[in-house]
Amino acid sequence: MSRTSLWSLILCVWVGVSLVAATTLPPNVRIAGIQLTPCATKVGLAKVYLEVSQLRLTGNELTGSYAIRVPLLPYKNETGTIRLETPASLEQLETIGGRLTGSARSDDDETRVVNCEVDPHGTIRIDIATGQRTLSFNTEYEVSGGS
Repeated sequence: MSRTSLWSLILCVWVGVSLVAATTLPPNVRIAGIQLTPCATKVGLAKVYLEVSQLRLTGNELTGSYAIRVPLLPYKNETGTIRLETPASLEQLETIGGRLTGSARSDDDETRVVNCEVDPHGTIRIDIATGQRTLSFNTEYEVSGGS
């Protein structure tokens, strides 16, 4: 292995470890919530934006509020609450990733099925089934600790 290749490998490993360390909490701190970065997707020509408040751990659920905004079609905008069932160990999501399922209930009493695929490196895919289509958002997350 050439000296340049070796330094490239060391740099890649260091960056990978740094990225994992940036999203993990110390082992003695339990996860209290998850913060998602606002994100967007496209449906045809329309851009659709998703914002989710801090998801707080309540019992065995992550709960928060959400807002879907469609600037091209403002009548499609929606706000409401979101609930995601958590696995037995929420800390497991932070270390190996996993799947969250739940629902989003709009302020107009529309219920949406929500599926999330959590990657341990700080990214999450959120699929929201609207009845007409499934909106897929990819974004980043950070965990916050509690006592």
